[in-house]
Amino acid sequence: GYLGNELRGTIELTATGNPPVIDEIIAPDRIQRPAAGEPAATLQLIARVSDPDGLANVARVEVRFDGGSPLLLCDDGGQSQCNPGFGSGDAAAGDGQFTLTIQVNENNSPGPRTLEFIATDRSGLQSEAVTRVLTID
Repeated sequence: GYLGNELRGTIELTATGNPPVIDEIIAPDRIQRPAAGEPAATLQLIARVSDPDGLANVARVEVRFDGGSPLLLCDDGGQSQCNPGFGSGDAAAGDGQFTLTIQVNENNSPGPRTLEFIATDRSGLQSEAVTRVLTID
């Protein structure tokens, strides 16, 4: 019958939200591979992403080239390195445009590359994959 400041019990949390959505991919269809001795060409990939549960709920946005290991796209205003060795090139933090900027150099082999973009939220729900083809000339 005494009042106290302690409560004991069990709380069960379940994910009931909705997955993020990739609204748009901004990327070239083709890029020219530089000749030997020329500077690398810059390739910028942007995924415009939204989430019905709020943009802060988006945990990661990634792209896979030809089914390889994922590279992260970042919405960081270019202030950090999401991928080891290079910055994102993102223009403004928190605007829902996740960016990856990479270099194409003379060593990249020509031909088509399949790019698959996926967004994941904090509860692990994933967007539908969006696929684009980039041709290196």
